[in-house]
Amino acid sequence: MKTLRPTFCILSLLLSSTLVSHSQPVDKQEDEVTKPDGVDFIHHSHISQAGERYQVERFIKNKSAKEYLCVEWLAGEIYCTGTHQLAPGATAYSPAGQTTKSRTPEDSKIRYGLKLQHVKENAKVHVHYIDPADKLMKVVSEFSIQDSKGRPVSNISVTSELHPDKNSSELTFEVINGLNLVLPGRLTQFNMSSADKESSWVVSKESRLTAVLKGDETLLASAAGWLRDDDSNPITLKNPGTLRLSRISFTIQGTESKRWSRIRVPILGFENGKTGAVGTIVDIHVPEK
Repeated sequence: MKTLRPTFCILSLLLSSTLVSHSQPVDKQEDEVTKPDGVDFIHHSHISQAGERYQVERFIKNKSAKEYLCVEWLAGEIYCTGTHQLAPGATAYSPAGQTTKSRTPEDSKIRYGLKLQHVKENAKVHVHYIDPADKLMKVVSEFSIQDSKGRPVSNISVTSELHPDKNSSELTFEVINGLNLVLPGRLTQFNMSSADKESSWVVSKESRLTAVLKGDETLLASAAGWLRDDDSNPITLKNPGTLRLSRISFTIQGTESKRWSRIRVPILGFENGKTGAVGTIVDIHVPEK
């Protein structure tokens, strides 16, 4: 039976979980991992062709009827730890890559278990690749977790749009259920400013990741590794937590050259007072120096 990742805009997320797909499958990789203590999950990766583009879609589904799943799949761009583990029957979908051209899957590692102590070797995955010649002006990266009935549990949607004059770009984050966000500190090298002066979100730069995330030493080390920033000076976006759907936008100023690149940026989401985090990797337009 063919499984498709649901694609939907953030507004329809709150109303429906209808499955939609307009691409033609080219290659699919899927395997099941079963271990003692009730561990049972599927990791899935497939690449499809839609017009002249290729698109990668990946997910991990917790097949266990009783056990929660703590998992870190760097190449698959899925991170769920602590109280953000996948519940029985839940599925985590990484953002669909819109510019991938390679059809050859690569070997990857999936870490899982309460302390990510187990490793699945040689997990086949299609890696998201940004073609330097691709001039997409708007890119949407959407990470989602759905429960066993397909209802949204967690969602992070990131839109990066380069303005036509190439003087600036707009970066927008949308989340549900009061999720806070953590960005790598290295993003401070770019000239980012709030695009919504009336936003009730609080933006701050922390000294260390441990100042905002909770968990034991193992989980905190894995979260720092996910950001690839050595736990230094992360940027936190603290959600006011009053709305089911929340958003915050930034303007990134360009340079005199008006040359821009798209980079892959790891991010984390967390809830106040809870351990662990969810995480993924998104596309962002940044100016070239």
